[in-house]
Amino acid sequence: MRSLAGGPRQAELFGKLPSSHRTTVEPQMRRLLCSDGELQFRLRRSRRKTIGFRVDEGGLTVAAPGWLALADIEKAITSKLPWIRRTLAAWSMRSCKAANVEWQVGAEVSWLGGSIVIELQADAGHPILMIAPTDDLSSCSPSGITNQYLARDRLVLPLSSNASSDDIRLAVISWLQGEARRVFAFRLAELAPKMHLSIGQWKLSSARRRWGSCSGNGSIRLNWRLILFPMWIIDYVLIHELAHRHEMNHGTRFWALVAAACPQWKLAERWLKSEAPKILGVSYD
Repeated sequence: MRSLAGGPRQAELFGKLPSSHRTTVEPQMRRLLCSDGELQFRLRRSRRKTIGFRVDEGGLTVAAPGWLALADIEKAITSKLPWIRRTLAAWSMRSCKAANVEWQVGAEVSWLGGSIVIELQADAGHPILMIAPTDDLSSCSPSGITNQYLARDRLVLPLSSNASSDDIRLAVISWLQGEARRVFAFRLAELAPKMHLSIGQWKLSSARRRWGSCSGNGSIRLNWRLILFPMWIIDYVLIHELAHRHEMNHGTRFWALVAAACPQWKLAERWLKSEAPKILGVSYD
């Protein structure tokens, strides 16, 4: 499975299998002169049996069996060249269109699929989230969860009016990470028992290419940036990682577990491919 449009495979975004199950070497940067110009790519050798292609913000990565000749790899790249060029171009356009937050008063920051407006108040003492009142209960996610967080919700930060953009950015990200811990803990407590699991060990991650991962001992890591996304997307990623405690693979039984707990998982996958890059941009590093 792929995640971000034309992007990383499932195993990369949701965490690879424990090292005892795989053998890889560090990727090598290579160049290939094609009919339409030079193509740069990263070549990753492993024990896989087929050639795989991944395009993301870092460009093209080609995964190939360790025994396969370079000439055969380059031939496979050439056969996929139209798709590679289209996908690279799509990533380039998406990066240009991606949200780029201006860290100042009045800027909007993503949160749980909606947005909140930054305000500063030196004597606030601590960040304060002020939810705008609403009687509109018609906006629901595919999972039926009502979105009560409208565009004019406000985050009041305990900073002076002349705070720098860096100070504002760090304060917002710190608050978002705290929200991630709170929300993820709440949802894990709801979801894990339904999958016949305990909450177990988990912690936040700052990975750029993985939404989550599950280690061989069942410890889960969750990307804090998920807090920017709608709750039903967060639930899907949590369910995905919890399912790995039953099946440490992406086989048929694994996906059956995911589908039982999250029937709209394919829709969530498509959302992560198409919408997540637009929200992340370069602002939340």
